[in-house]
Amino acid sequence: MHSSLQRLNSVFALATSVLLCLLAIIDTMSTPRRNPTGSVAIKSLETVSGRAIWHMDRRTQDYIVTSFDIQANFTDLFRWNTKQVFVSLVAEYQDAKNQSNSVVIWDRILRTPSSAYVDLQDEQNKYGFREVSKSFGGIDTTRFTLKWNVMPKVGQLHYGNEFASSALKIPSKVVEVPASSAEGGAASSPKKVKQKVRQMYY
Repeated sequence: MHSSLQRLNSVFALATSVLLCLLAIIDTMSTPRRNPTGSVAIKSLETVSGRAIWHMDRRTQDYIVTSFDIQANFTDLFRWNTKQVFVSLVAEYQDAKNQSNSVVIWDRILRTPSSAYVDLQDEQNKYGFREVSKSFGGIDTTRFTLKWNVMPKVGQLHYGNEFASSALKIPSKVVEVPASSAEGGAASSPKKVKQKVRQMYY
């Protein structure tokens, strides 16, 4: 005869096994079958000297201001077990020490299939694109990737990339403007003018 404790242990082991199998089935059925469709166009990059208004670190530092378009349809990521989909545009670059860095510059939470189509025109950074060292000097290029993350009601998270740009050159803060010349005289050589410090509302 088995004791009550042994019987309880057997029931608990069986229930745990059934629950794990059920969770595995739910997770398999919740895996996205098709990737979303869409595109991202990076229209402009501008490196400016800025000072954050709402961030605790308000020292003057480099910021990259980006303008971009996004047209993407994430409807295929919504299934019966989908709670929400998190979408983000991430800037990736290597710093002067060849260490990889990722900065989220825009994101959105999609809660229903009706909100799963993203159509943005001339959108700018939602979050500040800045470097830990305070300067993008010595950093030549950056790439942009549109990422998605499916958050299910039950099961593990699912990740994917919808779009990855080619390497884009990071522009310099210093711009050249032609110096004024006297009437009838030869034009003087261009001079370099540093940009003014902007107030960044991040």
